[in-house]
Amino acid sequence: SLAFILVVLGCENGSTPETTTPPASEGTTQGGTENGSTPGTTSLNAPANFKATESKENHDELSLSWDKVEGAKDYYVYQNTSNDFSTAKKIATIQDISTDVRLDSAGTYYFWVEATGSDSTGNAIKSPTSTITYTFSSQELAVPKYVTAVQSTTTVNAVTISWQNNGADKYYIYYNTRNDATSAISIQTSYGTDDYAYSSAHTKECFPKSTGTYYFWVVAADSNGNKSGYSQAVSCEFIQSTVPEPTGILAAQNTGKNSARVSWNANNASSYVVYYNTTNNPDTATKSDAYASTDYSTGLKYADIPLSSSGTYYFWVRALDGNKVESVFSQAAHTSFTVQAVPAPTNVTVKKSVTFSWTESENAYKYDIYYNTTNSTSNATKGASNVYVYLEVSKDIKLSSPSGTYYFWVKAKDRAGVESTYSSPVAIITF
Repeated sequence: SLAFILVVLGCENGSTPETTTPPASEGTTQGGTENGSTPGTTSLNAPANFKATESKENHDELSLSWDKVEGAKDYYVYQNTSNDFSTAKKIATIQDISTDVRLDSAGTYYFWVEATGSDSTGNAIKSPTSTITYTFSSQELAVPKYVTAVQSTTTVNAVTISWQNNGADKYYIYYNTRNDATSAISIQTSYGTDDYAYSSAHTKECFPKSTGTYYFWVVAADSNGNKSGYSQAVSCEFIQSTVPEPTGILAAQNTGKNSARVSWNANNASSYVVYYNTTNNPDTATKSDAYASTDYSTGLKYADIPLSSSGTYYFWVRALDGNKVESVFSQAAHTSFTVQAVPAPTNVTVKKSVTFSWTESENAYKYDIYYNTTNSTSNATKGASNVYVYLEVSKDIKLSSPSGTYYFWVKAKDRAGVESTYSSPVAIITF
């Protein structure tokens, strides 16, 4: 078979780090011969002042640093649990003069750093390595402190839990309706949301299902999955409220597109759903899966709803809280809609170099490619379908009989599924 390629254009723990710099021959042998430099002729100095300190921010993490080497482009950093460079693992290739490394457990670790660059003739060279030995004592992961839980004023029916970042990799949140950590469950189990937050966040929202007193605990975890104990319990008097319906609903056809933009005022909901109908009846309306976005110039929420038939459409929006409880329907907004013709692809060509290309159609979302052994679309074979504009820039088409003359056409579709006519003129190639 023959394939056509289709292209769419368009630690401070009492230990003292050792710093040693091996002779140039040793360093060059270890790191300098693999890419063309000659032993003993390296022009880069070994990185000086190589040291390791335990991170004060992240648990079980070392910060490695060294002085800048004149002429260096990159630095290679290696790690091992034995003083053997030949079996060391490269853990970083960086242009900076420091890097952080997570450690799996307590013990003695060996680190090497070497500078890399090019000599005056452009050949790759490496410096001798600098090495340090560090004895690391893994400390018990601290229990999170300063935990608070308050009913959110910015998200409807949510409780915001926050705590002090103690260097953990993740934090898990547990809750109970009584002050008993032993029977507490993760918020994921009840609320259907991730029960952890990364250290950069140290805050998490959860969504109780009913009014009452809730107790919360936070547990820290490191990158190896080890967890701390439970934090002290914090309580929150939570009041369940009705999810407010959205207001200020507007609808209008998007210019030149087969979709209508529906916009509304944000109201602290966790999410929104748009419904639409050809009659003014929300009870029989279709639930759209269009994603609600924010227009940051106006602060309004909006969603673009694909439509494929002309007529008058009615739209409603419902707000949802974190438990997917919906508000009542908003007031209706309506607009007249006219199906827009989707321009057929132009400049379609097939070259003997088997490059198949065309000019992207305005508002196109995806393309279908057809071929035939006669100049007729009536019984043309669909060689490729759903060639998405934003996902694919090439596609292979396998022909059952790669000889003779072939005719090719392309059709464009927009997001509403409205399809263009066949491209014109026809693209032809003879084998």
